[in-house]
Amino acid sequence: MKKIFTLMMLLFASGTMMAGEKFDADGYEFEKINSSNVRLTNGTGVNVSGDYTVPSSVTYGGVTYTVTEIGKQAFGNITCKRLIVPGTITTIGQLAFARCNNLQTVILQEGVKTIGESAFEYNSTLSSVSIPKTVITIERYAFHDCGLISLTIPNSVKEIDEYAFYGCGTLGTLTIPGNVTTIGKNAFIGCGLKSLTIENGVQYIEEGAFANSEGLKSVTIPGTVKTIGPSAFSGCTNLSSVNLIDGVGQIGQKAFYSCSALTSITIPGSVTFVGYQAFDGCESLTSVIFNAGTERTIGAWAFDGCSSLSSVKIMNSEKTEFYESVFGNCTALTEVSLGDGIETIGVKMFQNCRSLKSVSIPNSVKEIGEHAFSGCESLESVTIPNSVENIREYAFGGCGSLTEITLGEGLETIEDDAFYNCYHLTDIINNSQLRLTKGSHDNGDVAYYAEHIYDGITVIGDFIFDNGEKKLVKYTGNGGSITLPKNLNGGKYSIGDFVFKECKGLKSVTIPANVTSIGESCFEDCSELSSVTLSEGLTSIGDYAFFSSAVKSISIPKTVKTIGSQAFRFCESLTIVKILGDINFTVINTWDGEYGGQFSYCEKLTTLDIAEGVKTFGGNNAFSNCSALTSITIPKSIREIKDYTFYECEYLETVKNLSDLKITAGSTSHGYVAYYAKEVITGDTKPTVISNIIERETILFSNRQILINGEAPVFVVTVSGQKIANQNLKAGVYFVNVEGETVGVSVR
Repeated sequence: MKKIFTLMMLLFASGTMMAGEKFDADGYEFEKINSSNVRLTNGTGVNVSGDYTVPSSVTYGGVTYTVTEIGKQAFGNITCKRLIVPGTITTIGQLAFARCNNLQTVILQEGVKTIGESAFEYNSTLSSVSIPKTVITIERYAFHDCGLISLTIPNSVKEIDEYAFYGCGTLGTLTIPGNVTTIGKNAFIGCGLKSLTIENGVQYIEEGAFANSEGLKSVTIPGTVKTIGPSAFSGCTNLSSVNLIDGVGQIGQKAFYSCSALTSITIPGSVTFVGYQAFDGCESLTSVIFNAGTERTIGAWAFDGCSSLSSVKIMNSEKTEFYESVFGNCTALTEVSLGDGIETIGVKMFQNCRSLKSVSIPNSVKEIGEHAFSGCESLESVTIPNSVENIREYAFGGCGSLTEITLGEGLETIEDDAFYNCYHLTDIINNSQLRLTKGSHDNGDVAYYAEHIYDGITVIGDFIFDNGEKKLVKYTGNGGSITLPKNLNGGKYSIGDFVFKECKGLKSVTIPANVTSIGESCFEDCSELSSVTLSEGLTSIGDYAFFSSAVKSISIPKTVKTIGSQAFRFCESLTIVKILGDINFTVINTWDGEYGGQFSYCEKLTTLDIAEGVKTFGGNNAFSNCSALTSITIPKSIREIKDYTFYECEYLETVKNLSDLKITAGSTSHGYVAYYAKEVITGDTKPTVISNIIERETILFSNRQILINGEAPVFVVTVSGQKIANQNLKAGVYFVNVEGETVGVSVR
């Protein structure tokens, strides 16, 4: 004890100070750290202006100390414009140079390691800072509300603490080097960033790190980033491009909230979590793609209210889980592709997506949640895969355009009101064990408006058949050139109503011999369907079957017994029609009476070929208004042409009649076939007499002469009034005098 006391007395006598003791020198206050280093704790008494360099050493009591730290609030409010911090100083303390209102430039020399909390806070005139390669940490609020224009962060920096550059509204360009592991909470919030580079190596972008950077237009997030924190880029209203590199782990809640210029986003397969409202309010977002991955969770309202979003593609994963209203209220959404790995279509997942017309539900889905598709008023058809066990209440409520649904084999429960107000849901393909009854409120109203319930189906390629009715009821392909299946379970089948209606990509169809009938409007408005092949075995073609299609020619087999009203009406590309057998051209009742019009208004029809053997032909307006039809041959077998068959075919001027029918030019009989005719050519050598006064038997045409009662007049008169010799006459119309009457004679 005596020795220790003696040592202390010696130290005191020599003037050596203890750690923590303070002293004044050269107008500064210092605090001793150890025997060789001191902390500058107060420099406010120094009168500085212009350029100022913090002292690197101080001599006191005959001992020279190295200044290694600048203490808390040491230089607040000094008036210099240019500040140099020497390399001897390793730490700049809290608020060390805060509120230095004239400070414009800071140069930190090599050796500085830590820029402390709020060290340069509220220096609105500070536009430039040089950070050396020795700096490891930039602490919270270090440059808060400074006027920095540019900034270079060296590779030595490991962490940028929260709020470090908060409110640096004029900071335009920034590169975060790869050695920075963490960009702290709100580190650059409210900065005026126009260009941001985050280098490979950064691991954590914390909450609000770049929020409200309204000048930022694009950013690439490297694959080393494990977490993009909550609101990290929220409010970046001009951010139009975000490139997420594979490897990114999580996207926090509201990470890109209200990035109103963002147009598309691809989420790499490495992302396991997307937080709630992550992209909510991205009103320009049109496309979302989730690449194939392992397991992932997508939080509530992640894309809710993205009013321009039109396409969503979620690729396969081992498991994808959705929380509430992930894509709710995306009113422009028209295309949705869901990959395997999804087990539940979440609550309100697509609620009020008013433009969504179709959705493909993968075979991994077991449940469709409450209100999942409610309010999707454009949704037209849905196939529930065999994997689905439950459809929850109001899942499809208010889908007013839904006309058809296929229920899978595994469906066990449809909760109350699941299909509430689906007032156009008329066709149900039921492969489940549920008992469905038309008009019933049971099973969630699914069959309340049903007109057809198909129990048991067969699928052959793109074609779906109702086994009970032996009928093709749905086509799921994309068109092109197709040939229908040869048979259904070895037998014949029919084609149902509307199956191919408005199939825009359908170009060619071949209908095999085992097809017995074509339903109503089956190929109506198939605007690219130019080629149709019908086989013998077909017996009927329904009303409007090919109405307004692009078919160019058609041969009706002799097995066809009926063609429905307006079956080929308005086929504006149709040029050739071949009728091979007797057909009943049926009619429908319209406001002005019965109407057939099977080929009416086919305005390019030039050839109508009626096969020998046909006995009865036509019907009510069957070929009316076919304005390109100029000639026709009536075969010998014809016994009847029904009323109005060729009504208003005003250019049908030549009729060759091989039958025994008495067809006269200008007559409305025999279906108006010769009403507009300029000549009717018969099978013998007798010409057609235009006048009805003289019996045609008194006039003959022989050896290119006109004979009247066996005698040849010397002259005849042409239609132009020219008098010519009655010899070597060419085909045409001539006038002769018969018993004092002028008679027109057409010869060929």
